[in-house]
Amino acid sequence: FVVAGNEHAASSRLAGKPKKSTLLSVQLLFLGLIEQTKGFAEWRASLKNLMAATAIRRRLERAQAGNLGDFKAVGESVSEMRIDIGPGYRLYFTVRQMQVVFLLIGGTKATQQSDIQNAINMAKEI
Repeated sequence: FVVAGNEHAASSRLAGKPKKSTLLSVQLLFLGLIEQTKGFAEWRASLKNLMAATAIRRRLERAQAGNLGDFKAVGESVSEMRIDIGPGYRLYFTVRQMQVVFLLIGGTKATQQSDIQNAINMAKEI
C-alpha cells in the first residue's frame, strides 16, 4: 500500500478576489486483501436499493484492484469511501500492516457521525 502525492496550486475567483487552494493528487498501489467485518457484511446484505448495492459492489472491486477512489480520513486510522448515490453512502475502513483493508461499517450521510464513532471503536478492536 503505497501513497504518493503531488501538490498543485489551483486558483479560482470568488467575489472578485483570487482564492488559492492546494489539491493533492494521490496514487495508491494496494498489495493485500480486503476483509469485511460481520457488521459490514450484514449492512451490505440489507441494502434494498439495487442501484446502490451495485455501485458499492463495483466500488469494492475497484478498491480490491488498488483504486480506493473518493475517500478521506475521518480520524484515528479510519477513513471513509464516499459513494454519491441516493442518500450518500459511506464505507468506513482501516488499513493494517499496510496490506489488509478492513471494511468496518457502512452507512449514509444521515448517520455519518454515529457511523464514524462506531468505526473508530471497531478499528481499535482489530
